Amino acid sequence: MTVVDRAQALASPETQRLLGPDVRTVPLADTTLVTSDWYAAAREAVGDQPPEGIVAFSEEHVVAAAMIADEFRRPGPGLRAALTSRDKTLQRAIFERHGIAQPRWHHVHDLDEGARWLSAFGRAVTKPTDRGGSEGVRLVASLEELRTWYGTEQPETFLLEEYVAGPEYSVELLVRAGAPVFVNVTGKRTTGPPHFVEVGHVAPARLAEGDEARMRSAAVAVVDALGMGSGIAHVELRQTDAGPVVMEVAVRTPGDYIMEMVGAAWGVDLFEQVIRVACGRSVEQPARPAAAAEVVFPDADEIAGSRIADPHQPWASGVLLSTVTTASEATGWTDSLSRGGALVHVAADHEALVDNRRRLFPAPSDEFDATLAGEVPA
Repeated sequence: MTVVDRAQALASPETQRLLGPDVRTVPLADTTLVTSDWYAAAREAVGDQPPEGIVAFSEEHVVAAAMIADEFRRPGPGLRAALTSRDKTLQRAIFERHGIAQPRWHHVHDLDEGARWLSAFGRAVTKPTDRGGSEGVRLVASLEELRTWYGTEQPETFLLEEYVAGPEYSVELLVRAGAPVFVNVTGKRTTGPPHFVEVGHVAPARLAEGDEARMRSAAVAVVDALGMGSGIAHVELRQTDAGPVVMEVAVRTPGDYIMEMVGAAWGVDLFEQVIRVACGRSVEQPARPAAAAEVVFPDADEIAGSRIADPHQPWASGVLLSTVTTASEATGWTDSLSRGGALVHVAADHEALVDNRRRLFPAPSDEFDATLAGEVPA
């Protein structure tokens, strides 16, 4: 196996421990890297020997990985899906053409153009077209707020989107030769406006059967619209009275420990299943979840007095991992990089997950406690 990544990431002791001595690594300089850098490094790593499979684990890997998969005729999402994954404007245009429910939107090239569109709606969500991790995403409710955001972010182009209220979800799909072979719906908890930073995930989401079916159908419609070949897709949606509304899609493994959480909930190693899809092999397809699992990104108040500093204590049964050390107040979080560490835990069902989290966080805030059972507030 060969892993291509930034030099700093590959050099960390934790990465070295996980990879082990038998994995070959190809480091890239820790500078701003473009697709051509990733492609050149990955192509060098492959050499003349066709790879059995290639997987993109991060947003910046997606197009380069798809190019190499196409070059060697190995399973992959395809260049159309990969390019669309990296461009939110392309996503909006393709979803519109396929009749997929999404916010009203406008691709903005300058501030004056944005101001004219904003005046028609009163408020809108700003999105740089080529970023991830909620970077630059903000609800603006006035021209002054839009000007301040634009001056800070300095995007070349950006989207203005209608603000859609409602609880947030994601759907993780394994797709093989265009056909979904595994589908999970994840519930999300965020800081809400103006930045909507994700502070927790629950798998499987607690949804009525009909609502879950509509979520799954909306996500399948997205991968169909992309013309996706093989790989993993992560589709983000909001639930409204009219049904699911698609926010965006990525054809790569999701971050935020969602892979570990979903795998624990379904009783499979989801990373292994992604690799099996990339290698053209069969995957495990459990009929139903085996447990309930959750990722928590606690803020400073929630950490205070909690029992998460040492996940190896006897009371921490069900804790899969904890990277929590310190964290700032959630009111200061503007994107995913603002958060502290994460805790992932698993229990037999959602009710047991509630008990486990109450043991880990004896005195949570009212809002924190309201989502213990996997409920996601609007």
